[in-house]
Amino acid sequence: MALETRDVRPLTADDTMGSNSLYVAMSWIMTGFLIMAVLRGGAPELRRFRQFLPLLAGWAVGMAVWLWFLFDVLIGAGAAIIFCVALAAGAFTRTIGLAAIVPVMIVLMLLGVPASGGGLPVSMVPDVFRTLQDVLPLPAAVDLARSLVYFDATGLGGNLLTIAAWGGAGLVLNLLADLWLAHRARQGKGIPAEVSRAGAPGKAAQADAEERQEEAALAGSAAAS
Repeated sequence: MALETRDVRPLTADDTMGSNSLYVAMSWIMTGFLIMAVLRGGAPELRRFRQFLPLLAGWAVGMAVWLWFLFDVLIGAGAAIIFCVALAAGAFTRTIGLAAIVPVMIVLMLLGVPASGGGLPVSMVPDVFRTLQDVLPLPAAVDLARSLVYFDATGLGGNLLTIAAWGGAGLVLNLLADLWLAHRARQGKGIPAEVSRAGAPGKAAQADAEERQEEAALAGSAAAS
């Protein structure tokens, strides 16, 4: 049989080989995951969600810009994905500790590669990955990158909804983590699996004192009212 090749979308003059949307999406997912792993191991004194938010926002924008220099695509979409993935990963690294790195990595990255269609068509993978394609953030990021670069942003709604769902779930879980960690602090248990390092105990104790002062102030306000 004669082989006939047809370009669904011709490449541009400065894109002679085609960008690999899988690698672009993997870089966003990994960047969002790594920041929370690094902060959990290197800055255990950061205990409240409001301490993480400005760091995550700055990291998401800064790394999206840096990756733009590498890939020449998608600053805004990359920042959103990095931020949402960091929220989701942080909910587990903050409560479980560094032990959460392995399961989070499996869910956010390893399961997402065969489900994304970036390495090989989803028709060639087991059915379970076809189901995960509509759930995991990596397949959504791959399709989002491909759509924005080559297909005039067609079909972004579902992918953005998936990414937003992960970010929203991460936000809620982080707020619940704040309550749980504050409860543990009142019981004198501190952060689970806390990593000791020079200067961390003093900062952790200071954070405990600040939390107790805030709780006392809130209790006083409630009593006065």
